[in-house]
Amino acid sequence: MAIAFHIAAAPGESVTVSYYTQYSWAAGFSDLRPRITASNSSAFVGDEVTYTIDVSNAGTAAATNAYLQFPLPAGFQYVSSASPAGTDYEPATSRWNLGTIDAGAARSITITARATAPGTATAGVTLVGSDMMDVNTCSELGHPNCGGTVDITVMERELAGDATISTSPDTVVADGTSSSIVTVTLRDQHGDPIAAAGHDVAIPVTMGSAGPVTDNGDGTYSASWTSTSLGTGTASFTVDGVNAAPTASVNFIAVAADVVDDRLIPGPVSDSTIASKHVEASLATTGANLVGPIVAAAVVTIAGAALLGSTLLRRRHRA
Repeated sequence: MAIAFHIAAAPGESVTVSYYTQYSWAAGFSDLRPRITASNSSAFVGDEVTYTIDVSNAGTAAATNAYLQFPLPAGFQYVSSASPAGTDYEPATSRWNLGTIDAGAARSITITARATAPGTATAGVTLVGSDMMDVNTCSELGHPNCGGTVDITVMERELAGDATISTSPDTVVADGTSSSIVTVTLRDQHGDPIAAAGHDVAIPVTMGSAGPVTDNGDGTYSASWTSTSLGTGTASFTVDGVNAAPTASVNFIAVAADVVDDRLIPGPVSDSTIASKHVEASLATTGANLVGPIVAAAVVTIAGAALLGSTLLRRRHRA
């Protein structure tokens, strides 16, 4: 331990300085000793890591208004912290106000941060102090009195391993115009979507063609898929050049599935012109006409001249 004195004196003034070459613990000193650990030694971008900082007072006197600095390393973003009552951590200044730590007592805090960039991140306490003189001062990152440092290796996640793919709709007319939208959603290791824009996503298909992939800016990537061939096609995908396991399919058909349109028409059918491929029926209650084109392979059935004073028109048509 070294103690320095600074004395101001005017020119010509005599100054006498007395000092001791030894000190006694009876004078009372604090001895704050920080120690830092991390929940992980490696992580992927997007993962959360928890730092734990323990501070003990090995001195003979209480450290009043104690504090320390723990700045998060580059590539990490503050998420949350937990500390004992009467203490607080200020993310903006990286300062943990410890309050009073009695001789022999200790404090502990946890700080959770999210990895935002790949690389090796070194973290540690950079400063410890209090109102009491400390026999082992800490004033810079990596100093032995600062409790050492911890390194975390952050890696880019292969997003293809957790991403998913879907199609909508999954049944499409194979006319080269009707399309299904193929969507790739980037997800974290828990299956939750992540807003990761700027990645290189490709969507190859086994039938027809998929248009250019659009980065939607929210972690989803989509393309329009069309075909003139009949059958079931499969879409796969890659993220940043890495093949993904999931696939999605679309059934390309000749015509849309029939939709049955049953209508109970008050009053008799006034005209039926099958040859012209139209059916026209008067609606007695409104005076309006029901005109429905007869498409290829469609079936029109006019059943019963009268059904409780009404006529039932059943028309099958394309969806």
